[in-house]
Order: sequence, then structure tokens, then C-alpha cells
Amino acid sequence: MNVLIDGEIVLHGVVGDDFWSDGFVARDVIDALARLGRAADVTVRINSGGGIATEGAAIYSVLKAHGGKVSVVVEGIAASAASIIAMAGETVTMTTGAIMMIHEPSGITLGTSADHEKSVEMLEAVADSLADIYAEKTGRSREECRADMREELWLTADEAVEKGYADATEGDAGEDAPPVAAFDYRIYQHAPERIVALADARGWTRRPRATAPAPTPDPGPTPSPAPAPAVADVDQVARAAEIARLCADANMAAAAADFITGGATVDEVRERTSSAVEIRQAFALAHGQNPAIDPGRAEFHIAARTPVERVRTEIINTLADLQSPEILGGHQAGETPPAPKAGNYVSPAVAAAFQRAIDKVNARFPKEKDEPS
Repeated sequence: MNVLIDGEIVLHGVVGDDFWSDGFVARDVIDALARLGRAADVTVRINSGGGIATEGAAIYSVLKAHGGKVSVVVEGIAASAASIIAMAGETVTMTTGAIMMIHEPSGITLGTSADHEKSVEMLEAVADSLADIYAEKTGRSREECRADMREELWLTADEAVEKGYADATEGDAGEDAPPVAAFDYRIYQHAPERIVALADARGWTRRPRATAPAPTPDPGPTPSPAPAPAVADVDQVARAAEIARLCADANMAAAAADFITGGATVDEVRERTSSAVEIRQAFALAHGQNPAIDPGRAEFHIAARTPVERVRTEIINTLADLQSPEILGGHQAGETPPAPKAGNYVSPAVAAAFQRAIDKVNARFPKEKDEPS
């Protein structure tokens, strides 16, 4: 989808390209920025009811990494995933009558109870990542932004500025400006009644794409082709897109812009995001074994870039310290347990934790000395 119109990036419609509609995606924005040039200032006009959350986060990251100034103008509405894109603006301006909405990400799960639990875990991680983006723009805390998201907050232009989600309002955009994007607002729980009524009256429903071919318009004069982007620009936007995708997949969307502007390579980001996923999984498993293990500590290690093996060693040691010494020892007080059978490998970390448990048992139940006869 071509989103570059008269030198501006125009994002009207659905965020993401799915079965129901032709929407705009991160690749479209990357192509537009490549044609404009890496250092060019750009205006992004948004009129969208939202769509796919991770696609919105990817577009946000691409815009944040752009070398020129990004000015966002909300025309009509920036809801759900579209509001995430709006946060990429160095300035965010709401036109008169425009609306912004933020809420929690949602999804559908089919499967076992474990599948549903995994979906909850995924949605919570995505919500935290999106709240980080809102917090960076507004200067408020993640918890405050999550509270707004849970409320499904609908903001007028002035309210968006008051809460920090936008920077300014401007005069009426004119009679030709669309009041809202054509979107089925009936799917939202708390959408304003006038917008729901408009969607109902105009038949804005999520329905499959038409398969009948459209009539061929009169081609008219052939426009001059857009200048091809420089190879360096193409390489850079491809790098930015891959980094944004890796971060979105690892629930680290808020960190993508720093990786891109900081010059990190795709391989470096792939290693960082892979480590982050492993660390979260390790803490989640440990928390399942002992609820005293705080899964939130994973974020500390991710930020500190702690090697995965060191994290696993810490978890093993912590589990050993929390475990009942009688259970860990598995032997009578004051006695030394049998050595592992030949051929069985025991890692140094496990052996050290095992020995500490033995020492605790021996210290707690010292062996009584035999009385002389």
C-alpha cells in the first residue's frame, strides 16, 4: 500500500493487513521513508481505528528511528494500535474534533487451559510494552498508563493534550477532512455513541474483501516515477524493520528505537532478544516450582545484560536456598549422602547448591559425639 502522498505519510485505515481489509503495515512506512530520505523531516497524518498491536509497535519503532523530525497530526481518530503509532511524533497535534483512544491489547485463544494461560502471559507482556511507549511520551509511569488502558480511555483533542498523549490542538481541518476512519467501532466496549451510530449507519463492518475486479480507470498521463532510494537507505530501513520485528516478537518493542539509533546490528539485537526470551522463560519455570521466585527479576537481568548461564546459576542457587534442607539433604543429620553414580554428570552449579544444602543440614542437626564408655 502506498502511504506517501504529496510528501507526507498518510496512515488512513486499518493497522495491519489481514483477511478482512487492506491496511497499512510497517513495510509501507519503511518504503515511504526510504523515498523521502533518511534525514528528511516528515509529517505523518493518522486517521485509523486501530488494528494489530504488534504492527503498530513496529511502525512506531521505525518512525522513532527516522533521522529527521517526525510530526504527527491526528485527523479524525487514532485508536488502539494507531494511538501507539502517534506516540512516535516529536510533536503530536490533534485537529479539532479528533479523538484518541488507548486500551488493553486483546486476542482470541483456542485450546487447552495451558494455551489460555500462555495467551494471558503474552497479552500482559504486550500490554506492558505498549504502556512503556505511552509512558515515554507522556512522562507518566507505566502503572498510570496501564490504568488508562484498562479503562479504555477515549480522549478529546484537549483531553489528549492535558494527559500528555498529544502536544497541541489546531483549528478545524476543513470540511473535506474525514471525521473518523471507516472502522467497525461496535467492537469496542466503550466507544462514544455517536461513533458507534455512525459505523452502524454507514455499514462499517469487518467483512471479507471483495473478489470482483474493480473497473479500470482512465490512466491519464503517466506520472514521473519516484526516484529510487539510495542503496544505503534501503539497507538501513531493512535493518530497522528487522530490528523492530525482533523486538516486537520478544515483547521489547519499547527498546527497538534505542537499538536502531544506537547502531546495533541485527545479529546483536537477535542475540539480545533471544537472551531476553530465555531469561523470562527460566524465571517463569522457577516461579512455577517455587512462588517465592519473583519472575519480575527477569527484567533486571535483561536490562543488565546478564549472561543466560549466570542467570540460571542464580536461579538454581536461589531455589536451593529456599528449599527445605531436610528435603534437599535426603539423608540423616550429620551423615554424608552417597556420591552420584559413575557416569552421571552433575554441573558445578548443581553440585555447589547440593553441597550448601548438606552444610545447612549438618549445621542445623550436628551429629552428637559418642559418650566414652
